[in-house]
This record gives sequence, C-alpha cells and structure tokens, in this order.
Amino acid sequence: QFLYQLHAAVNDYTKICAPQIEDWKTQDQKAIYKCLNALAIMDVSVPRPLIMSAMYLRTNKKSALSQSDFIKLLNKIVSFHFRYNAVCKLKPSGWDQSYSSWAIELRNCKNKREVNELLISVYEKLQDRVPSESEFTSKFVQNLSFTNQKTIHKNLIRFIFDRIECEKRQTGELTAHLYTLEHISPQKLGHEYIGMVGNLLPLCAELNGDIADKDPKEKLDYYSKSELI
Repeated sequence: QFLYQLHAAVNDYTKICAPQIEDWKTQDQKAIYKCLNALAIMDVSVPRPLIMSAMYLRTNKKSALSQSDFIKLLNKIVSFHFRYNAVCKLKPSGWDQSYSSWAIELRNCKNKREVNELLISVYEKLQDRVPSESEFTSKFVQNLSFTNQKTIHKNLIRFIFDRIECEKRQTGELTAHLYTLEHISPQKLGHEYIGMVGNLLPLCAELNGDIADKDPKEKLDYYSKSELI
C-alpha cells in the first residue's frame, strides 16, 4: 500500500521539482506554477513535503483546502524563502523537521477548520524567523550580482525583475520573460558595483544590442523604447 501511495505521488512530486506551465491548465492555476517555478529558481527544496501534502488535499479533500488557500500558502513560502535563503543565505537548520511535521499534520487534517488552524501556525512560525528589513537590505546589496563572468544569480535577478514588472502592471495580463539584463554603466568600466541590481535593467535583446557600451546618458532614448514599466 505504501508503494502504491509513493507511485501515485510521483506526478505531484515531478510538478514540484520540475515545474511546467502546461501542468496547470486553467488561468487561475498559473499562480501555482509561478510559485513552484520561483522555488526551483531559488533552489529551495525543504518545503516540498508540505507542498506535497497540500496537493494531496487538493486532490482528495478539496473542501478542506481551497485553491485560493493553497496559492496563499505557496506565496507565503516563496516570500519567506526568497528573503531567508535566496538573499540572506541563512542556514536552513531545523526547517526540514518543521516542514515534515507540518506535512504530516496537514495530510491528516479532516476539514477546513483544522487546515486553517495549522496554516495559521505555519504562517506565524515563518513570520517569527523572517530576516529583519536591515539584514535583508544589506544582504541584497552584498549577495546579488550579475556580470558576464559571474552568472550564478542571473535567474534569481530575472525573477526579481519579473515580480516587480507584474506588481507594477497589476492586471497580470502579461508575463515579462523575453529580455536580457542590461548593465547601465557598461561592464568594461570594471567598477565594483557593475553587477549589482541597481545597475541592471531588463531590456529586450535587440535594444540591448543597439546600446552596446554607450555612455549611460546616451542610453536613455533607447530605454524609452522599451515596453517594460
């Protein structure tokens, strides 16, 4: 019976580990894909047991966990681990045990009331451990950088620009992903801040190619042609 349960869960586990937008057919499920993809970009695996249990409920006890509550849970997890792991690089000590316990409890919840009580507890624990604003800001400056020689944070920085663009557009009608990362002050100058997020802009490849290594003041006309907010 246990092996059958593992086999039945393989599809859900695959959707978490290797998110594909095609796995989430309807428009209101696209937010699920975005969250799972964000965790993949951040290389965060520790919440997977809890997400597995949530997906189990969505299949077997839909009345206990609504889709909107599932998406809220995913957003809370993404928001926390973006700060905790992706930016502040804090050690994940103890989190595997916490997520495992939550996963077992969630799977055993019988109704919406029990689920809500557990999720409130989960959100409180995440809030208690979230890095302070000053620590987050400091680490954001120190830890995130992208140049042609240092590409390890490229996808994470693209994720940040995607989130900013979506927040500014508000409607959620468009997804910005067909762009390159433009260095405002060109990389050839070699300054220590060249790769920092404050010196980067999302820009389509054509505009970025036309700009080349022009002086920042000369780039403004090119920037104005971009449709990104």
